[in-house]
Amino acid sequence: MKRAISISILIVIIFAVVVILTAKNERIVDGNDVYGYPLIFLTEYGGLVANRGFKTSNFNFLNLIIDLLPVAVLALLIEPIIKKLKNKFTNQRKDNRSLN
Repeated sequence: MKRAISISILIVIIFAVVVILTAKNERIVDGNDVYGYPLIFLTEYGGLVANRGFKTSNFNFLNLIIDLLPVAVLALLIEPIIKKLKNKFTNQRKDNRSLN
């Protein structure tokens, strides 16, 4: 259970970083905000669309799932490395405390 929680947290952090770094925010200049890499899962339309009663956003759940897959694989690969480094530093601290 603890491993599942740590992997879930890693997925959320990595996904948030990827989405923030690859987001295209152009709604201020009469454009669209686009989120998602490599597939766009959310588009928020700007400009006159919002004022004319048109749909102001487009969400694609399948693209979101496809975008999450490589992030999940990356989290599964990174988690054992983080755990190993954490154990290494924890053991070093214990060894340093026992010497004092």
